[in-house]
Amino acid sequence: MTAENMDKKLPRCWSSMTKRAIQRFLKNGLIPAEFSVEIAGSGKEGLTAAIAFRPDLVILDLGLPDMDGVEVLRRLREWTRVPVIVLSVRDGKMTKSRPWIRGPMTT
Repeated sequence: MTAENMDKKLPRCWSSMTKRAIQRFLKNGLIPAEFSVEIAGSGKEGLTAAIAFRPDLVILDLGLPDMDGVEVLRRLREWTRVPVIVLSVRDGKMTKSRPWIRGPMTT
């Protein structure tokens, strides 16, 4: 980060990803792009962090260990319209499109 950016408020990115390699990839890509990054390893951790962190962007894994990523997205949508990127290694076209065709995510 350059000296002139020290006082600038960085955009915040929160991610709930279970794979360490993906966590490192996100940090290595977003921090040099001047994002403040918070990583959570579970849905519950992520929702708690999102409330405290108030991210400008969420990168969400659908395959979390404690709850379905679609449920995390549903709960986020109860109180925020933050942009969400779903990044998942799940198989099946319907599984990947399901979060975008249900409930308040489409409004």
